[in-house]
Amino acid sequence: MNLATLHTKLIAAARSQRPADQVPYAFEKRVMARLGTGTVDDAWTLWGKALWRSAFACMAVAVTLSIWSFQASGDLPDYDLDSTMVAPAEQLVDSW
Repeated sequence: MNLATLHTKLIAAARSQRPADQVPYAFEKRVMARLGTGTVDDAWTLWGKALWRSAFACMAVAVTLSIWSFQASGDLPDYDLDSTMVAPAEQLVDSW
């Protein structure tokens, strides 16, 4: 859609309607007071809040998975750590 044409049509429609002569009491003061109370968060604040929330969520997932893995490790056979770590290296020696 052409924005210039849309802008021209909207301005023409607005100019065709005559504004009302009656404005609510203290309308300008209410608008200006509302503009002054709004707080503007900068981008760094928004990013900081989002990252802290995600950090807590990731920590909760990590703790949950750790508890689950410790509980599940009781069902697995007990292998020797040394043989587990050296097994891939022994396979490389056999292939040469």
